[in-house]
Formats: sequence, C-alpha cells, structure tokens
Amino acid sequence: MIKNEKGEKVDATEPLNNFIDKAESGISEMVPENVSASVSSGFTAVDNFREETSVKVDNTKDRAKEELNQIKAEEEKGFLSGEEKNKNEDVVKKPITYIKLFLFTALSFIFGNKIIFYGLLILIVFYILRLGYRTIRNR
Repeated sequence: MIKNEKGEKVDATEPLNNFIDKAESGISEMVPENVSASVSSGFTAVDNFREETSVKVDNTKDRAKEELNQIKAEEEKGFLSGEEKNKNEDVVKKPITYIKLFLFTALSFIFGNKIIFYGLLILIVFYILRLGYRTIRNR
C-alpha cells in the first residue's frame, strides 16, 4: 500500500490515476474542441478493440487450461489403470498446450492492462516510424 499526502493508505494505482486525470484535464484545456472530439473517437475505437480482444484471449486461455487439465487427467487415468496407449500423440500434445497457455496468458496480460497495451503500441509505432525514416533517408 502507498500513503497519500495526508498519510492515508491508498491503492497503488490511485496516485497514477490521479496524475493521469490531472494531465488529461490540462491537455483538454489546451486542445481545441474539434480536434479533441476526433482524437477521442479514435482512442475509443482502439480501447474497444483492446477490451474485445482481451475477452476473446481470456476465453481462449481458459479453453487451453481445460485442455491441459484434460490431458493430465487422461495421463493419470492411463497410469493408474496400467494401460499403454499411443504415446507419440501425447508427447507432442502436452508441450504444445503448455506453449498455447503461456502465449495466451501473456496476451491476456497485455490486452488486460491499459498502460502496458498503450506502451507497447507506442513502442511499435515508434519503431515503424523509425524504420520508415531510415529507409527514406538512406536511399
């Protein structure tokens, strides 16, 4: 927990949200209304995409967890009953399911957090613009 100016305990994200709100209000005073409306609609579309993708990735991650639990249950069932079955399929299926679970967990983390999502988006746009600039400059 973090303490605010008054010494009260607050959530760790509260000071960051207060800072963002102050910056947003300062910027909104400087930017004309017509520019503000078009930029706001653009960010709303991106944020809606982020939220929808987050829900889809979470659902896919949950399916991967269920699939992994099913594989583990089948292994335990086969081990306890002493049955030998085709191991080649199981040998490949389990690691692939772990990889899927890892990737979808990482994507869920990225799309579920606004700060990380927009930070990565800004970083990707920066690298694309830098690549374009270097390509044009080195003709």
